[in-house]
Amino acid sequence: MSLSLASLPIQHPSWVYHTLAPVLALGALAPTPSFTPLILLVALLRLHFTTIIPRRAWGNAISQVVLISLAAGLVNAAPSLHALSTPTISLVVLAGLSTVTTAIAGGAIALSYFAERDGGARHWTRATVFPAMWATTWAGVERCSPIGQLATWSPVVNLGGYSWLRHVGGQVAINWVVAAWAVVLSDVVGAWVMGPVEDTNLAEASDLISIAREDDEDGVAPVSAVLPAERTTSPRTRRTLLLAGVLVLLAAPSYVATELPPPVHAPDVTPFGVACAMPYAHKNGQPKGPPSLADYVHESKILQSQAKIILWPESAVHFTAEGEREEAFEKMRPQISNGTYYGIGFEEVVHADSPDGVWKAGMRRNGLVLLGWEGVVYEYYKRHLVPSKSPCTHVRLRDIG
Repeated sequence: MSLSLASLPIQHPSWVYHTLAPVLALGALAPTPSFTPLILLVALLRLHFTTIIPRRAWGNAISQVVLISLAAGLVNAAPSLHALSTPTISLVVLAGLSTVTTAIAGGAIALSYFAERDGGARHWTRATVFPAMWATTWAGVERCSPIGQLATWSPVVNLGGYSWLRHVGGQVAINWVVAAWAVVLSDVVGAWVMGPVEDTNLAEASDLISIAREDDEDGVAPVSAVLPAERTTSPRTRRTLLLAGVLVLLAAPSYVATELPPPVHAPDVTPFGVACAMPYAHKNGQPKGPPSLADYVHESKILQSQAKIILWPESAVHFTAEGEREEAFEKMRPQISNGTYYGIGFEEVVHADSPDGVWKAGMRRNGLVLLGWEGVVYEYYKRHLVPSKSPCTHVRLRDIG
């Protein structure tokens, strides 16, 4: 059974890889990509490219890109259907994003194939060139893309023991771990399917055995005198074991430390209250439309005796005239208790170009300020916006940058 399974990728490579890769993509490229399925998908593609590139079977590569793109589009279709103005435009954009990101992933794997086979590269270099190239590629895509990390091949859930790395090295560190595990898995499976690359040539081994047997029959020397006493560990195996050991050690800190915040009753914790201002304006028992600025201020004044930070919904209030926002905040400031802050979500019209060129006059932007009795202490504006559904509003803008 083991031999038959190992021979399938050699006897029927197209059938095996073109079937397994889209299936893995359904779990690996979901709206919230998962850690382990993505590792399996990348490892499988590395193995597939070792058969595609030497044979120059570029048609198989294109077919694989198309199949994975279709799988990614299928698993993301439902949440993306109403992301843009019409479902048709949403699906077209989704198909384009899936194809581009899949092609980028394939390009990174192909480039690493040639880099790993550089005659002057050492075994440890060959083991780490793909993780470095993979992490760098997606960092560049995230940096240049107008939608940031969205649609990239980067895991965001089920990181296991590596979630602490996100706080140290960001998503780049997580992507490096994904690629490193893919190298380990592809090396192990590749050795199982095709045998270690550094093994002695089968023809030469066969000749040695034949000579040994002839000498043994003539009483000259036994087989053991000709063949090596034992098989030594190849450099490729040693590098794989070393890389796997490094990855296991990287997961060790998660078992001695926790990412969870300390409990509220811990001696070194100072708890403070957070409230959400959600006024529901009525007139004569009937709703009178969306809450106004005055409604939010009234609700916040009621809550400020119970909480230190009072959050307003995203785009709770809108400012269109120049100076309207500053005037409103100046009127609100004296009504805020000392030590209490309102987290005000707002939308406003930009009336002048910003010095850095990000905002142009006439644009609309989403922002958040923390307003206290002393004035604005924090100010933030979203830069990479995509529409998404919210249970509180029909459509809201979600920050992905």
